[in-house]
Amino acid sequence: MFPNAVFFGFFLLSQVCIGVLANSSLFVALAYTFLFQPNLKRPIDFIIIHLTVVNNLSIIVTLIPYIKASFGVRQFLDDTGLMLMLWTSLYMVSLLYRHHRRARNIRSTFSRTSAEIKATQNILLLVSFFVLFYFSDNFVNLLAFYSLKKHILLNAINVMLSACYPTICPFVLMKNTKMFYRFFHFILM
Repeated sequence: MFPNAVFFGFFLLSQVCIGVLANSSLFVALAYTFLFQPNLKRPIDFIIIHLTVVNNLSIIVTLIPYIKASFGVRQFLDDTGLMLMLWTSLYMVSLLYRHHRRARNIRSTFSRTSAEIKATQNILLLVSFFVLFYFSDNFVNLLAFYSLKKHILLNAINVMLSACYPTICPFVLMKNTKMFYRFFHFILM
């Protein structure tokens, strides 16, 4: 176990803690709204709840094997992580498809409101982050694949990039959500 591996393990562990804490906080705030303030719930909240669950699964499945390896714990799960990631991705695609079918039936003749503009900006920001991390991850994968030597640094960068989107996503979603601030104001008072 090298000191660099331990440092890398602590970095990934902090990424897991921040990502899981942020996604769980958003999940709890939205679940609280669904259970105790149903008059404030929005149709998009249910999708965000599912997104937080998928983000948590993605962070845990992606980073835990590398954290264990960096601290010298033997790998005992082989293809499980790949199967958890596949199932969460398929679940998210099916959820978005069902939402698309429901939203297609809703037609509105009203002009865009400021809430719709904020939602559009959030979606564009999330898509931009996803594309940025996706292409960065693929670029690092290509570098590692075509390199003559095995570079541990490229593998470390690849692992960090693969968990960046699910870690950043809840912060983007919380940015313009008044409900989130009301929930934590209620909890802290």
